This record gives sequence, C-alpha cells and structure tokens, in this order.
Amino acid sequence: MKNTKINHVLLLLPLFLLGLILAGCSSSSTPSVPEKSNTTSQQSSSNDNGKATYPNKWTDGVPAKYKGYYGRMTNAYGEKTLAPMYFLDKSVSFGVGDATVLDSVQYKQVSDTDYVLKGIDNHYDSSRPTFYVKISTKVKNGVSYIGTYIMSDQAQAQGMSDNSASSFDKTKVLKDDGTYTIDWYKHYDSKAALLSAQKSPSSDTSSDTKSSSNKGSDDLKYTITSKDGKTYKSKYTIDQMRQKLDLPYSKTNDGNFDTVKNGYDGQIVENPTVHSGSSDETHAEGSKQLSGNYAVFYNKTYDGGNAMDHTLVNLETGAIEKDQA
Repeated sequence: MKNTKINHVLLLLPLFLLGLILAGCSSSSTPSVPEKSNTTSQQSSSNDNGKATYPNKWTDGVPAKYKGYYGRMTNAYGEKTLAPMYFLDKSVSFGVGDATVLDSVQYKQVSDTDYVLKGIDNHYDSSRPTFYVKISTKVKNGVSYIGTYIMSDQAQAQGMSDNSASSFDKTKVLKDDGTYTIDWYKHYDSKAALLSAQKSPSSDTSSDTKSSSNKGSDDLKYTITSKDGKTYKSKYTIDQMRQKLDLPYSKTNDGNFDTVKNGYDGQIVENPTVHSGSSDETHAEGSKQLSGNYAVFYNKTYDGGNAMDHTLVNLETGAIEKDQA
C-alpha cells in the first residue's frame, strides 16, 4: 500500500513540474507595456534653464487665433478717425492714410504674447524689400487687441527693413520703453463691423489706443510751457530729451550761413501731420498723422530759405518722429 502511494506521487510530479514551466513561459512571453505619456502638444516648450522656447522657423500667414479685422481711435486732420488694421493670411496693413502694407506674410512667435512678422513691403519701394514688424497681443474684457511697435526712421535705417538675421534680432528685442511705443488695435467681428465703426468712430469708446508705457499721470513728472503759453505734462524735461535721445544743440557758421542743429524755441504741436516721404504729400502738407503732444526740435541753415528738418518728441512717451520738410 505504501509503495502504491509513492508510485502515485512520482507519477503526478512530472505533470506538476510541466505546469510550472508552461506558466513561466506564458508570463515571460507577455511584453511589458510602458506608461502612456500624459504630455500634450503645446505652443511652447522649455529649455534646460526653464525658459520658454519657440519654433525657430517661419510660419506662413499670421497667428490663426488673432486673424481678422482691427481698428484704433486716432486723430487725423483734426477729426477722430478709426484707423483700420487688416490682419490676414496673405496681407497685413495698418495705419491711417499712408498705411504700412505687407504681402507674403510670415511670422515667428518670440514670447507668450509677442510675434515678429516678416513680409514684402509692396507699398513704398518698387524693389519690394523685406520688412519686419513686432506685434504684441492681449485680451481685455474678452476682446482681443494687437499692438504694433512704432519704429522711428532711425530704427528702420539700422536694418529693420532688410532681409538679414540681424534685422530679425533687432526687431525681436524691441520694447515699449519710451524709445518705441505700441499702438493698440481692437478686434472687430467682421470687416462689415469695422467699416461700420469707421463711419461713426465717435460711437466707439472701447478702443484701447494708449501705449502700455503710459501708466497715467504718475509717469508725467514734469511740465513744459510752450512759446504760446500753454502748459503740458511731460515724461522728460527738454534737457533730459536732449541727453536721452541724443539731441545736442549746436550752432556753426561756414563764413556765409549759420546752421543750427537740434534747436528748440518752445514749439509744442498737438496731433501733428508730418512728412513721411509719400508721393501723395506736398511741401506744405504731410501725410503721416501722429497722435499726442510733441516738442519740436529743428535743424536749419539760414541761407534765405524756409525749409527745416524737424525731430518731434512725444511728451508722454519720449518716442521720436522725423519730419522732412
């Protein structure tokens, strides 16, 4: 009887061991499945320093979420005007009167709210140069705004309007710091809505057209009295403008004529129209409408003529505009 039980156990043992082997093979044949990544596609990524980075390639058109029609309140020829901006895939235009027009537009994102646009200037120059524009974006009370950086003639001369890498780099680092200011354009639901607002601009009171550098009267620490006896608030004194904006006064004589550089005689102009080089302007009347109060510095040679070149400085921001008489 005892031998029978031993024989029975010995008979079952091979079957038990076979079962263990088969179970082990089944387990090892099942591949391990890694955890699925929970990361999602984002507009920006981070580098090793934790700073946001953005694709270093040009994308055709304009940022899709901001595409559309915009406008900003300004003064033109003594009247309130709603200046339009068309922010579209194939063309971008902005400004009143002598507008900036860019074709074949591309863009790069350079921060969470800022972009650099690149396009062909098909308006001023028959050689069709490449032109760069930096824009900022914001949402206020549920409405989108686009801000364009206003660049002086000097900035453009430094390479903002050629097709070099340095032009992009210079445009990318522009800041609303008084040297450059931003004109904010409010989004409209359609072209028809923008055109309707243009017909009665006084009814549109929600356009945010102030530069972000204008934080109210607290920034305007000084007062300047014009030669007409009118007093204006100003970010800088006249002497500070000369120092900060490289406008030193000088007077020279070549034996025949006196020449004055950066003269100032107390002239302050409000919402002036200046010469921009457009073909549709005259000697007496410019074509580029500015908004705000400006101190006027003049360059003149006293040779019997009346032509003067002017440098205009915005009292609220310190931004420079040129006027070629």
